[in-house]
Amino acid sequence: MCLACVAMTAWSQNLMLSQEESEDEIAVVGYFCKNDTMTYRQTHNKYKIQGNDTTVSESYVEEFMIVVTDSTSDGYKMKYIPLSFTLHDADTVTSLIANASSQLMQSAVCEFTTDEFGQLKSITNWREIRDQLKKGVKVTCDTLYTTIPDLDSIMPRKSLENILLLQFSTEEGVRDSYEELDDLFGLHGS
Repeated sequence: MCLACVAMTAWSQNLMLSQEESEDEIAVVGYFCKNDTMTYRQTHNKYKIQGNDTTVSESYVEEFMIVVTDSTSDGYKMKYIPLSFTLHDADTVTSLIANASSQLMQSAVCEFTTDEFGQLKSITNWREIRDQLKKGVKVTCDTLYTTIPDLDSIMPRKSLENILLLQFSTEEGVRDSYEELDDLFGLHGS
């Protein structure tokens, strides 16, 4: 995938303003070809600071691939394909949820479209992903409530399941679960 930064100068069309006044802008535009493929590795670290010591308390690495499947008159069709997820030094509830969620997402291929500038427009198979995540919410809760039996006294299982299901009930909710796409395409068209 290529990124091109095109410098553009916009001159005022208003005759009352001097022609010397101009505004400089940078437009971020993504140019892609069919079958362009790029593999990415994203690392997330959580740091613990005690006095003068800083250590990594949790870390995970995810690898994924973006494949351009087609170009259209007004943008591109692409796929996000998860490749791997590795969790290090994890022993907290958050880490258990992250690990269980990532296992659910490993089999979910996300198909999405962009506009002509490469900015993310929509996830075309979000309902399919939502349905897969609904099945996985039960597995995630099974893991949590088996690992931490007292969790039910703090957060009833049914309540947690409903919160998780609500999070993935819309295209926007499914899209929010793919922060990698926003990281890669969020500046395009700006």
